[in-house]
Amino acid sequence: KWDQCIPVPKGKFLMGHKQSKDAAPLSETTIETPFQIKKYPVTNVEYYQFVNETGYRTEAESGVVPIVYHNGQARQIMDSMGVFSQTSFSHPTLTPNAEAFWLRANGHPNALDDKFHHPVTQVTWNDAMAYCSWKSEITGKKFRLPTESEWEYVAGSFGRLGHDEFYWDADEASNFCNIEESGICDSTPVDFYPETEIMGGAQDMFGNVYEWVLDTHQQAKTPANKL
Repeated sequence: KWDQCIPVPKGKFLMGHKQSKDAAPLSETTIETPFQIKKYPVTNVEYYQFVNETGYRTEAESGVVPIVYHNGQARQIMDSMGVFSQTSFSHPTLTPNAEAFWLRANGHPNALDDKFHHPVTQVTWNDAMAYCSWKSEITGKKFRLPTESEWEYVAGSFGRLGHDEFYWDADEASNFCNIEESGICDSTPVDFYPETEIMGGAQDMFGNVYEWVLDTHQQAKTPANKL
């Protein structure tokens, strides 16, 4: 299941955004060659197989201090019907934790208990590239990170979504992706949310954790959870 890939056709789309500094500029971009993208992000159990077979040590284990993205706490609030419901609150903070690495994402020895199929976190761009090289070697197929334009092309459902549009309304987005408003305050399994036909069937591309791309690794020097 976890190795399933989604075929991505060639095409054109508007990449970026006119008003967002981080996404500027808005320009027509061409995906010239069809490719395939993994249906799900790489999970903890998949990364464990890589580490177990190769003895690879991630950069966090080798001295690169990772960053743990804390999304605050959760509290109980009462709705208009007098029913208690949980919601997240407080301001997210980036806190260095020298004890954290992929197997102990929050620094605690039992961090991955019952999280075998959550996406792997606390891996650097180099760690992700090492996984791709290993996957290519054992399968005989070429695995690599998607480029930024490829990722955005898939996330925009192969150019069918406008640059200033989103799939879900703000009040329903938490039913389809793990964002702050979901109130989960943790990662979720890569197949936690219902599958949809958008994005060609690619899953878990929004929310949950940050995802590396091939050509922008210089913009982020250390890994982080997005929780």
